[in-house]
Parts: sequence; C-alpha cells; structure tokens
Amino acid sequence: SSKRKNKTDKEIIYTRPIIETLTERYNILKTNKIWLKNKEKEFHSELSSILNEYLQYRYKIKSIESTSNETIQQLRSLGINSNIIKDAEHILNFSDMIKFAKQKGIESQHEQALEVLHSFLKQEKISE
Repeated sequence: SSKRKNKTDKEIIYTRPIIETLTERYNILKTNKIWLKNKEKEFHSELSSILNEYLQYRYKIKSIESTSNETIQQLRSLGINSNIIKDAEHILNFSDMIKFAKQKGIESQHEQALEVLHSFLKQEKISE
C-alpha cells in the first residue's frame, strides 16, 4: 500500500521572495478594507495567515499549523524581543476573538493590526 505523504512534508517552493508575496497580500488586505463590508472574519483569517507565514519564515517556527498560544510559546522559547512577541500576540489574539468568539472590532483596531503587521514586513525588507 502506498502511504500518502503527510502534506506538511511538502516543500513549498517560492518563486519569488516570500516577503514580496506577503507584502502584496498585506497591501490587498489594507486596500480592500473588507472589514467594513461585514467581512471581519475573512479579514482576520487573512491577517493572521500573513502573520503566521511571516513568523514561520522569519523565525523557522511551525506557526502555520499551530494555535496562537503555541506560536507565542515558540517565539518565547527562542528568546525573541518581547515587543515583537507582544505585537504578534496582540494580532493573533485579536484575530482569534473575531474569528472564533464572533466579536466585532472597531475600525482603529483593524487599522492598528495592519500597522503592526506592516512594521514586521517592512523590517524584513530592510534586513534582506
């Protein structure tokens, strides 16, 4: 019997720098302001997805398959700057609240989450 390979084993091949792709997704997210169109859940799914992919790329942790708490634990165990952890935790928790607790955020919270995400991506562009 041929055992199916676990899909997490699959190597993702990026045809261009991942930061470019993530920045592009970020720009689309920011421009479309879908949270204003009653799509807060979709907005936060994409926001946290971009953040998790960034964290996985940047710190070589398994954030894509992890819960928010597991992701934060992994970052803490690496001894990463506490401000970065605080920012990441803030976005992930806020996104979880909207996605799972069906809470509503206010405009400034969404804008702020986008700002924080942008600062991560920008940081990376500088250090590439």
